[in-house]
Amino acid sequence: MWLDRAADYLGRVARYAVSRNLHVRDARRLLCRRQVRHVAHSAINGEVKVVDRGRERLLLLDERCHSFGITAGNDAELYREYWGSLHRIPFPVRTQPRLLMCGLGGGTGLRVLARELQPQSITVLELDPVIVEVARQHFDIDSLANLTIRSGDAQELCEHLAAQPERFDVIVEDAMCLPTMSDPACADAQLQRLITLLAPGGALVFNGPIVSPARDLPRVEAFCARLRDLGLEVHSADAGQRWWFNRLVYARRRPARDA
Repeated sequence: MWLDRAADYLGRVARYAVSRNLHVRDARRLLCRRQVRHVAHSAINGEVKVVDRGRERLLLLDERCHSFGITAGNDAELYREYWGSLHRIPFPVRTQPRLLMCGLGGGTGLRVLARELQPQSITVLELDPVIVEVARQHFDIDSLANLTIRSGDAQELCEHLAAQPERFDVIVEDAMCLPTMSDPACADAQLQRLITLLAPGGALVFNGPIVSPARDLPRVEAFCARLRDLGLEVHSADAGQRWWFNRLVYARRRPARDA
């Protein structure tokens, strides 16, 4: 047990040493006053707070950061977090894809995806209506073109979408990453829903937060094995994060010649 804790601590120290974003964050903590812009209560996520520190805007759920944005100037910081890797899909995808994103937050990842992929349509599923309102009021999410936000239970929304003719070329799952990767039954149900919505040649992207490598890396590997069992081609890549790191999982149906 103590070896795992020591390895985790050394990993955090190593990530701090090379993380420009951590250095920037700590400099802002010293130089910029924390300003609370908005506080709301959500029956789903508890206290929802929008906080500015310098030109950085944070979305905090019960004081844990779930999204951040840059209110002025260059936003290269976004690309040094996992959000900047969501669009780096290692498979060919359709130009100007139809994008489905599960989970909105403050729209950090969605903004990067919209810029990099130039999707012809964007559909977002978000369980919490309070988060939707905060994203609209404080993160300017409605400035994104061709955006439709559907608020409600993900299972019901996916079933509703499955009854429609439209299918999606890129599906990003950033809402149920923890339960989906931790619970095999939940993983199977959610995967079947998402695969149903995937267009031919489409790609799935899953976010896997690695808070404790000893606990979370085996969980993500088991999830990847389940994807392969379903006949999907799978790639993964690690992306830096201020607080830990994330393992992004990319999947697609195997091309017919490889099946």
